[in-house]
Amino acid sequence: MSDASGRHYPKRIRLERRLYETSLQCVAITVTCRDRRHCFENSEFTRSCRDSLEFSSARFGIDVLVFCFMPDHLHLLVQRQLDGVNVIDFVQRYKSFTAKLAWDHGFDGKIWQPRFYDHILREHEDPMKHIRYIIENPVRAGIVSTWIEYPHTGSLVFDLAEFDW
Repeated sequence: MSDASGRHYPKRIRLERRLYETSLQCVAITVTCRDRRHCFENSEFTRSCRDSLEFSSARFGIDVLVFCFMPDHLHLLVQRQLDGVNVIDFVQRYKSFTAKLAWDHGFDGKIWQPRFYDHILREHEDPMKHIRYIIENPVRAGIVSTWIEYPHTGSLVFDLAEFDW
């Protein structure tokens, strides 16, 4: 992108910051490992990242409606609580903390891509469709035959097995 003087600026990939500060709005997030590295094939590291997700969500006031650690990326559907931090700040803090965890588990260098994908759900979008899409990711990838078999999928808010899928 360039302005009238011809100077080039990087393309903005985020909406206005205030939109990420809206309470109780669902945001779908995908964070990819650097160079598509299969960081989450290490179950011990993945469990540590899951524990960190639980700690971070409580500390920063973000409800994690669903998560799925795929071999080379992470899917989240989150909702900011009334007193929670901005969703973008939450993801950045989580990435920073888990990068340090990765080093403790023998990884070297950066583990995350610098950016991440987000999608703020509109009023007409059903959060349950996004939850189902996320939990079925390992099935579509051919890793398991049913989502319930995949150990790195869950919710920090409710029991996914109780839903009539």
